[in-house]
Amino acid sequence: MAEQGELNLIGFFPNPHVTLEDKLAAIKSRSWQPDSDDLDAVVRAGKGVPIEIHGMNSLVGAIIKRARGSIKQLNLLTHASPEHIGLRGLVRGRTIEFPKEADATLTFKSIETYRNTPFFYAGAETVEHSDIVGRFAKGAEMVLFACDSGATKGGVPDREFLVAVASMFNVRVVGFLARTIYCGETGGPTLQYRVGIGERDEICANGLGVRDFHRAVARAVKDGRVAFGDPPKQLPKR
Repeated sequence: MAEQGELNLIGFFPNPHVTLEDKLAAIKSRSWQPDSDDLDAVVRAGKGVPIEIHGMNSLVGAIIKRARGSIKQLNLLTHASPEHIGLRGLVRGRTIEFPKEADATLTFKSIETYRNTPFFYAGAETVEHSDIVGRFAKGAEMVLFACDSGATKGGVPDREFLVAVASMFNVRVVGFLARTIYCGETGGPTLQYRVGIGERDEICANGLGVRDFHRAVARAVKDGRVAFGDPPKQLPKR
């Protein structure tokens, strides 16, 4: 369940399905990936308030709207591949297409660019790096709720990448060593979801999926399916 001091962000992946029936058919045939509507519903099921972002500028904008020192945990629900965190993209069946623009993803290259940028744009406002860092509370964490967000292509913990992300925000970053699984199912006029970290049959067919994504994160930590990245100590203080 969401706690005070939590910021829940979701990537922008437009719904490609015309009707609910179309989406249900895609789920049944396993040719489905969650879009922004699905990510929104998952956050709300965990009693959180979702904020949709379209890129790095809107991510920064969502952060600086919070009071200084107020963010204890930032959850980013999105799509990813090893060393590649998407902030926006397109759902193409089982495939996710990420734009080539630098602000659409977090990669080693884009992170290095951001770290060397004296300021960011958040709408019409310019924001310094210290303004972003200052919104986080001491001991804050960022959870990258996305497939393989903490692993290399071989499934090995990729702490170097997580440390790179951590260095941008001066927080501990939590990434997963397996896929984030969404099990969509009918719940009246809308869809309901169970989520988990692992393999689809394990999460969906064997009933290990949970409604609240916070519980899925806690279980992944308990099962050792996460990796952590801590920021270098020389970063500016909050």
